[in-house]
Amino acid sequence: RWETRGLQDQVLALKWVQQHIARFGGDPKNVTLFGESAGGWSVGFHAISPVAHSLFNRAIIQSGGVLVGQLADPFSDAERKALQLADSVGCVVGNKSNVVNCLQNKTAHHLVIMQSIVCSQYLMCFTAVYGDEYLPQDPLKSANVSMPKEYLLGNVENEGAVFASLRFWMQFPFRRALDVSKKDMLYFFLKSFSFAPSFVANAVYKLYVGALGEEDYVKLRSELGNAIGDAFLRCPEVFFGEKLSKHGSRVYYYNMVYHTSSRKHFDSWLGMTHFDDVQYVFGVPLRDCPPRRYSQADAEFSRKVINIWTTFSKTGIPPPVQGSPWPLFDVKEHKVVRLDNNCSTVETLKELERCRFWDMLSKPNLQGNLLDCL
Repeated sequence: RWETRGLQDQVLALKWVQQHIARFGGDPKNVTLFGESAGGWSVGFHAISPVAHSLFNRAIIQSGGVLVGQLADPFSDAERKALQLADSVGCVVGNKSNVVNCLQNKTAHHLVIMQSIVCSQYLMCFTAVYGDEYLPQDPLKSANVSMPKEYLLGNVENEGAVFASLRFWMQFPFRRALDVSKKDMLYFFLKSFSFAPSFVANAVYKLYVGALGEEDYVKLRSELGNAIGDAFLRCPEVFFGEKLSKHGSRVYYYNMVYHTSSRKHFDSWLGMTHFDDVQYVFGVPLRDCPPRRYSQADAEFSRKVINIWTTFSKTGIPPPVQGSPWPLFDVKEHKVVRLDNNCSTVETLKELERCRFWDMLSKPNLQGNLLDCL
């Protein structure tokens, strides 16, 4: 089935690892997957796929909770989108093989431009597809996590800040997110959540900025990023962690808050935002060459993160936090380790109530449930 070809390619790679890892000194019974953002989504899909979940033993998912609406489509929706795109670029919609051949002869630039128009009302245009052997059912409604594993899940402190900044610029091209007003926020939410009924955007507005002043720019700017980050990155990962822990998996959770003073290419208000963690995981500050971009503190934090990732990959348990075991994350306590350079601490997930609000989006009687949350 070509509609899940990207994920099936990854499955082939996982099967290759199982067959050949021993020749490289590895253990096929001790395989760890890890990925960030879309890579984290891929890991999440493999964890719930009956085709893939037996091909690895533990996983690290960075900023990529798979339990988010519009991240997987039934085949009928995926096909409809594809045919709409084909029609928009001048392909004759009929024989599917001819449609594919026609699309393959269009430029990438043409396809990207028309996709943004055809799919303007969707969070994402082309996603994973369910209804085949890889993903038999809608992951949001019936994700199968019955095979216990060990998971390290987590987010960065300001997941949505970079997206909020970019989306704000797209909607208000002559202004900056630095001076976003309260009136701007409602319009922003209506556009950002246009795939949902309008009362959703109004409920988001009330929850995140309803109590703020009209020109409380610093807090408005912060809540702009929090709403985007909670909706699409943090809370879906929290939901996935809860589901995994309920079904016997050992789940550990982190929140990465360290923010370098060395970064010059983004506004400082973004803090530790989406994708910033990747440079520390791969040791970029440790390979810094003149002219230096990173500080000694950046290098120390990178070593700390690498130690956490490698220790978990080897043992299935992250290293201790200030001499005590890293606590398990579950639906009762929601214990999270706050990762900073100087001191890591254990805390209770502070965004829990906001995540309960977003959880209502997948429930029946959506409007009534949202009103009950506010």
